[in-house]
Amino acid sequence: MRRRIVAAALAAACLGPPARAAELGWRSEEPRPYGYVLGDLIERRLVLDVPDSEQWLESSLPTPPARAGRYFELRRLSHAAQPIDGGTRHDLRLIYQVIGVPAQIRIVELPGLPLKLSAAGREYPLTIAGPQLSIGPVSPDDGLDALQGDVPAQRIDTGAARRQSLFAAALALLLTALEAARRTLLPRLRAAARPFAAALRQLRRMRGSTAADLAPALAAIHRAFNATAGETLLPGALPAFFAAHPAYRRLDADIGAFFARSRAHLFGGEPPIDAAQACAELLVLCRRLRDVERSR
Repeated sequence: MRRRIVAAALAAACLGPPARAAELGWRSEEPRPYGYVLGDLIERRLVLDVPDSEQWLESSLPTPPARAGRYFELRRLSHAAQPIDGGTRHDLRLIYQVIGVPAQIRIVELPGLPLKLSAAGREYPLTIAGPQLSIGPVSPDDGLDALQGDVPAQRIDTGAARRQSLFAAALALLLTALEAARRTLLPRLRAAARPFAAALRQLRRMRGSTAADLAPALAAIHRAFNATAGETLLPGALPAFFAAHPAYRRLDADIGAFFARSRAHLFGGEPPIDAAQACAELLVLCRRLRDVERSR
């Protein structure tokens, strides 16, 4: 945008046509014209094209920080110059801060920028007028009357929310316990209910050490074999049993020896020489069968 350049009255008396100032080419980028309060920063940019017949006096620029009128202070100023055809272009960036405000919103003028040029060995001052801005307080001066004292906080009944939270926490705990039981306890219960696991518990309760304890121990293991096979398992059916349950094949020699010993004792009337040793061997065999049963 273009604005007026005001030449001081002294220039008219000291230099030849004061219209020389009007020959300066310039433009500006002005800040928004409204809404400024205490502490706000205002940026303004000026670009002046000074012909070679004129000389720019940089010493005329103000040195920040510098008071600029009643309400503003010049905080920063940057100046860059570059040659152009027939003259020099001066680029000025000015940052003002609002340091005072009136009691009510008011339109004020940002102070103009005083400069000096020299022509034909004589100096003359220039002032680039500032834009008009509206400034005011953050709140009206009578705004405090509308403020009220603190009101005691209203008590909120959180009983229902607490009960709901406790119910949700209990439900979550119950579901977690059920899931843990499903993952750990149920597999153990299923394993304990399997045939050879049940037979092992029975043998441990017997603590057999005599020939009278041997027959119940043999019968317990036979019942486990029958439950696993799904039928009464006889020695001649062992190959079919191993085909249907290949996990037990690694104990085929021990299983064959068990059936031979059982046949000799139960049907052949041949008691073992050492009943305690025989019961201990049955306990070991049953434990191995239980282990295979778990691994399936």
